[in-house]
Amino acid sequence: MNDFFYETPTLERKQDVLDYIDEVYRCNSNLDGTGSLSYIQVYEEWLLDLEKRRKTTNNTLCPPEETYLFIRKRDNKIIGITNIRFFSNCDTAFKGHIGYNIRPTEQRKGYNKINLYKALEVCEEKGIETICLVCMKDNIASSKSMISLGAELDDEYGFEDNSLQIYKINVSKSIKTFKELNYNTETKGIQYDKRRND
Repeated sequence: MNDFFYETPTLERKQDVLDYIDEVYRCNSNLDGTGSLSYIQVYEEWLLDLEKRRKTTNNTLCPPEETYLFIRKRDNKIIGITNIRFFSNCDTAFKGHIGYNIRPTEQRKGYNKINLYKALEVCEEKGIETICLVCMKDNIASSKSMISLGAELDDEYGFEDNSLQIYKINVSKSIKTFKELNYNTETKGIQYDKRRND
């Protein structure tokens, strides 16, 4: 867990973020889960938008948000980008509390489990007891990350060729259960110790 950290986007990270975006599009992927980065094309304008969203008055439709760069410590590389929306409860969290994105060349390495875990820690610091996460049913990788951290399917809305799934996670229970979550570089996978620290 200590091999990764969250960092608030700054002007100093501009080229790193632009490289991230370039990789995403070169790999025919998308910026889903990154908040306004998916549609604001000028980096400096994105930083201003982040500040605006950070200071938003808490209400049902537009709660305060925070966007983090998910950094790997050993090479200072942006592995992912995470957008956390501080809805007061799941009833109003129509977009889910957390959106996340992992860069294409770093996918399928278990990194998003660590990323989601760190997002849960942020939610706990904000006093959020239960969070909602949403994804399309065919997004298997995303739902696996959620389930691995204790998410339970709460609802599902069908569409013509897919469906939207809504998961719920008890934040403190998940953090306690997966406190020993580690990334093992030798096996290139996630190692879990589910022993509870009662």
